[in-house]
Amino acid sequence: MVPSARHSHVNLILVSTKDNERMDNNRYGGVDAGYVSQNIYLACTALGLHTVARAMMDKDAVKRELKLADTSIVLLNHPIGFGK
Repeated sequence: MVPSARHSHVNLILVSTKDNERMDNNRYGGVDAGYVSQNIYLACTALGLHTVARAMMDKDAVKRELKLADTSIVLLNHPIGFGK
C-alpha cells in the first residue's frame, strides 16, 4: 500500500536551485530528480518500506514552509511509510 503524504512519517522533497542563467535546472534538475527518485524506491524496497513519487503538491506552500529561495524549483516529493 502506498503511504499518503498526510499519514507518512517521512516526506522527502526533491528541490533544484537555479543558481545562474546558464543553468537549465528545469530540465537537468528534473533528470537528476529522476535518478534520486529511483534510488529512493530501491532503498525503500530493500528496507520493507513503501513510497511513491508525487509531483502534485502545493509547491508555493512547500517553498514558503521550508523557507526556500525564490530560485528553488520544487520537483517531487516521496512520502515514505509502512504498508498495511
